[in-house]
Amino acid sequence: MNMAAEIACDPFGSRRIDTGSIALNVRETGNGPLMLFFHGITSNSAVFTPLMARLSDRFTTVAVDQRGHGLSD
Repeated sequence: MNMAAEIACDPFGSRRIDTGSIALNVRETGNGPLMLFFHGITSNSAVFTPLMARLSDRFTTVAVDQRGHGLSD
């Protein structure tokens, strides 16, 4: 699946943040205090989808695809 198609079917807002040397993909949803999620090696931000869905009514949840994982450079 290409990146545009993967972002289009993402149930959360997915966007890329250009840091100047690489672009990181982040997924975000919800409203409230910020809660950040960082995955481990060989994973990506999608592992947090169920947790983000459950917490989005109380928190702004943001999951980052670490460098070299998921849709990040």
